[in-house]
Amino acid sequence: MPASPKSRRSRDSEMSPGGGRGDKPDATAGSLAWWVFGPLCLVAFALYFLDSNDPLRAEDLFLLLIPDEVLRLWVDGDWANFGLASRLGPTVVAAVWLLACRGLGQLLLRFLTLSGDAVERLVLELVTGLAAGSALTLAVGLAGWLNGPLFWSIAIGAMVAGWLAARGTPGAGKSALPRRDDASRIGAGFGFVGWRCGIWLAPLAAMIWLAACMPPWEFDVMAYHLQVPKEWLHDGSIHFLPHNVYGNMPLGAEMHPLATMVMSPGGPDGFGGSSSWRSDWFAGAIAGKLVIAALGALSAAGVFLIGRRWLSFAAGCCGALLLLATPLVLQNATIGHNEMVIGCYGVLAWYAALRWAELASDESSAKANKGGSDDKNLAPKQRSPIASEMQSWALLAGWFAGAAAACKYTAVVFVAAPLWCAVLLWGWRWRWRAAAWMMAGGVAAGGLWYGKNVVETGNPVYPLAYSVFGGDGWDVDKCERWRQAHFAHGHRPAQLYEKLRRVGWKEAGQSPLLPVLALFALTPWGWPRRDDASGDMSARIRRWAVVWLLLVGAIWWGVTHRLERFLLPSFPVAALLAGAAAAELARAKPGRRAMPGLLALTLLLALLVAARTPDARYFTGLDYLRHDPQSLRLHPTHRLINQSPDIPLAGQQVLMVADAQVFNLEKPIVYNSCFDDCRLTKLVRDKSAIQRRQALHEAGISHVFVHWSELRRYREPGNYGFDEHITPELFAELVAQGVLTETLPVDQRETSSTLYTVLP
Repeated sequence: MPASPKSRRSRDSEMSPGGGRGDKPDATAGSLAWWVFGPLCLVAFALYFLDSNDPLRAEDLFLLLIPDEVLRLWVDGDWANFGLASRLGPTVVAAVWLLACRGLGQLLLRFLTLSGDAVERLVLELVTGLAAGSALTLAVGLAGWLNGPLFWSIAIGAMVAGWLAARGTPGAGKSALPRRDDASRIGAGFGFVGWRCGIWLAPLAAMIWLAACMPPWEFDVMAYHLQVPKEWLHDGSIHFLPHNVYGNMPLGAEMHPLATMVMSPGGPDGFGGSSSWRSDWFAGAIAGKLVIAALGALSAAGVFLIGRRWLSFAAGCCGALLLLATPLVLQNATIGHNEMVIGCYGVLAWYAALRWAELASDESSAKANKGGSDDKNLAPKQRSPIASEMQSWALLAGWFAGAAAACKYTAVVFVAAPLWCAVLLWGWRWRWRAAAWMMAGGVAAGGLWYGKNVVETGNPVYPLAYSVFGGDGWDVDKCERWRQAHFAHGHRPAQLYEKLRRVGWKEAGQSPLLPVLALFALTPWGWPRRDDASGDMSARIRRWAVVWLLLVGAIWWGVTHRLERFLLPSFPVAALLAGAAAAELARAKPGRRAMPGLLALTLLLALLVAARTPDARYFTGLDYLRHDPQSLRLHPTHRLINQSPDIPLAGQQVLMVADAQVFNLEKPIVYNSCFDDCRLTKLVRDKSAIQRRQALHEAGISHVFVHWSELRRYREPGNYGFDEHITPELFAELVAQGVLTETLPVDQRETSSTLYTVLP
């Protein structure tokens, strides 16, 4: 019998997104909330379109009127270039590596006592295993065993071991503790956003896959995020790079591209450390970007887990959707950067620490009921299930925090240290046991990177803290240049306002809805009011989130050089606040239709921004993009070097000057970053013409490429700087001395760069 309108209204009220069954919204308070939020939202969208550093924002909506032109852009203007099938190989390699890492996660979690449903365990297995796969790749690379057959054996073995672990003793690795069975965690609010999120996430997933399958085009990605793994693949081992300072920092996220490069067969270059195995580093890099993108997407899963457990199902769904519908997040996750990888590990570290805190409250209550008895002097098998699970969650929180610190130094101060201090002082009591387990997990996940630096340079945080630890290959001049380029300059109120303006709405990749909802979560109407067992945790989550966001913002403003993307690891927590506010606003009558509409508009804008990235040839074949006839991502001289059989000469190399974006070059090259010693200066400084020519030949240099426009950019005020000896006058002198000659004829020369041939 069909339900009557009255019964449907009753059911919708019971399953409202803000709380448990029977928790009916306050109509007066809800309407008042919309009287406050509505104008703020209008202002946010107005600023988004009218005060942006992206002049095309207001024109994005017109793309809906010309979908055929967008599709033509995606095939570079010619449907003959259509080649989605070329993504199949990298996608398969990425899927194999993800399954292998999940197997590692299943194996590791088999030894922990953790309660959780299938969704929680799947997310934890994947992220735990991806951290383990990164650490394992580092260890194998340091041993000099980077070859394809070994990595395929590791991958297959990990999948089998994980499958066996999952089929182990029934109940193994799972706590006997009952789970909180409140309505918000079963699915309260599913009618509001549940089915919509399932539909809305489909285009986001497709866009993430398409964008991650694109060859790299961003500077840092081509200079070190993918270039450094490519060099290690070529050498067959992970080692110190004296010419690329960025390659000697923690690169935990980049271990996934390295692993997929090693595993990708069919390359013509003979990379991989085995004469019988050839690795296709280009296809492997695409697969690695897919793995990094998967980690970025899993940060939304972390938001969902926190939201649905302690806030509401709707809050978790809205937070996850708002996070992935932020263009800055979408782009960072898919171009090969590592900030959203840190965000993923960070939010899962948060989740594990919150699970520990929840159990700590339960343990305190249990002790009070038993008259204060303590388990710490009991044997491990005699301890309560709560104590055993607390230990596991503390260890896992440290594991995720250490995995974040393995990706970037900033994660130590943004993620690991604050979370460790919060657990150590939780409840204003010293929690030494939990802090020790956290430290152990952190060292296991990320400590090898810092140990590597100690062995290779004597400095665990090379090249930072040079005045404290020193560092081989670094000096006072380089340290000062690094400090000038990477640390904050000035703390004037006008600077603070401009940065808040950029982060709030002006940044091209910001979402119009995320900041205003996150701020609204701090109001009395923007946070779910829980009267059940999760009420205390809900209030604590908001306090922790606000304090942590303020701490991250203060460190970012006071110490760093304030790149907006450095704040991205904090976006999952901001999205959690925003999701809670969205779900709470949707409880009121005005929000039942308005909030889904606002979420849909935000998603649409994100997809439109993603449709016109600097290189949006999403449907174009990878072979076509690799050679890039339109020069959208490949410098014309780079393409000439790749295609010319005489550049460089047999057995020799091209020396790149002021050019570190060398990932796409397929020939042997020598280069250095702007902070490292210039290789050309070492070869020609204070020498005669004969000595210069002899030094170049002995170094195996047949050609020299100078990127003049990059050199000018480096030397702009406030930029990184470059070796002062590299000047047009030096090259004019080398030509006059008969050391070099310009390679290209006059009609093919570029003002931005010059290619020289070393004369015999």
